[in-house]
Amino acid sequence: MSANKLPENQNDDRSIHDTDGLLIARMRSSLLPPPEEMQQYEQLYTGITKELIETYKLQVSHRIELESAVITENNKRASRAQIFAFIISLMVIAGGFVLIFLGKDLGGFSLVLGALATLIAVFFGGKAKNRKELKNKSQKISELQ
Repeated sequence: MSANKLPENQNDDRSIHDTDGLLIARMRSSLLPPPEEMQQYEQLYTGITKELIETYKLQVSHRIELESAVITENNKRASRAQIFAFIISLMVIAGGFVLIFLGKDLGGFSLVLGALATLIAVFFGGKAKNRKELKNKSQKISELQ
């Protein structure tokens, strides 16, 4: 068995090439190979380029559909959460007014003010978070350019 060949008992004709300690590797971030490689594949199997491109298009379309479905569902979930939070806040405020009506002024005012303070804090906190995210994204975009 030579140093550059796999063992003979394996039915494999691949070889390992050592070029003076230099390892050459190619990487790609696309599903499609580079044009030179596509030409070689096309010579081996006529029509493979068309099949690869069609598969690539289907994969991209599928990914877009999935992302769209996830975004749509996240938006629906966020809307439902906001509605339920608003309903709960209204119930707490109504409970506070009931307590005030029953003569429990301190407890009633505490509920009303606490619920209103929470709503205001969530609203302005969300706005600040959105501004911060937009600023971070715009910085990343400007760094990439």
